[in-house]
Amino acid sequence: MVFDQYFSLPAALARHQSAPLARERERFLTHLEAGGTGRQTIRTAACYLLQIIQILGLRRLRDVTPEEVEQAANRSSRLALRLLVVHLDCSTTHSGKGQAGLSQKTVRGVKERHDRST
Repeated sequence: MVFDQYFSLPAALARHQSAPLARERERFLTHLEAGGTGRQTIRTAACYLLQIIQILGLRRLRDVTPEEVEQAANRSSRLALRLLVVHLDCSTTHSGKGQAGLSQKTVRGVKERHDRST
């Protein structure tokens, strides 16, 4: 299988092998290999493909509408924003700076944007 060339951790390998459309994803990765795409780029592409099929809920090959892509992108960006807010809440210190060096003002701005999107 192609996945075992890019993933050595058993859990990661199992995740890629057991997810839907494994054969189709492997064919695409093989196509990238044949075109001379680098190892790290193929590994990244494999991870993106896995995320895409999960976000879109694909179980078999089918046409995907632009509306489905837009809705999935909105869900995904809202989730990413929520995770960022949780991270900022957990990492902001009493000194006014978070672990990422963000000021309280920046953290407030992100939280306000999150609140407006929900």
